[in-house]
Amino acid sequence: MQQVQRVEDFRQLLQVVSTLQGRKINPEEVRLDHYGFDPRNRWDTWAVILVDDGPVGFTNACLDPDFSPAQSQFSGLGAL
Repeated sequence: MQQVQRVEDFRQLLQVVSTLQGRKINPEEVRLDHYGFDPRNRWDTWAVILVDDGPVGFTNACLDPDFSPAQSQFSGLGAL
């Protein structure tokens, strides 16, 4: 990984993505999709996707404030 940044919540994630994109990113422009387990770093990985542009990064947690495990096809996954 070329660049790792620590973010604690969705608000901070939006700030990082906004900086990378050079413009203010609104919450509805970002989607977090479960990507899978990455054995290289032992992350249960989530892709950070700009809805109209594609992937811009990855997280080791779903930071979407509207996400609940019951809504996900991956709701059976436990903490690693």
